[in-house]
Amino acid sequence: MLELEAVGPFSWIASDGSPPRLFDVPEGRKCGIYLFTVPTAEGNSIYWVGQTSQPIRSRLATHSREFLAGTYNVLDVADLHVGKRTKWLRSRWPSRKRLAFS
Repeated sequence: MLELEAVGPFSWIASDGSPPRLFDVPEGRKCGIYLFTVPTAEGNSIYWVGQTSQPIRSRLATHSREFLAGTYNVLDVADLHVGKRTKWLRSRWPSRKRLAFS
């Protein structure tokens, strides 16, 4: 039988009232399965599941670089909160927003 231990929550980016950043806690040095979640009216909803054999904080650093490079899809957070998965299309972003993420 496979036993799993769930720990968290942790945040990716610090903000007031957010859980501790995964980069700053011992659990971030471990490898394993990680879930990206967002609070909804029904509870937390999983919108991404990842698995890594490297420290999770290293994998999140790679995710950060890929998001900023435009390699990954950016999801509309307001839509995630209501259970809808909507990709932002960079081609439809205002020019100043595209510049900010270039």
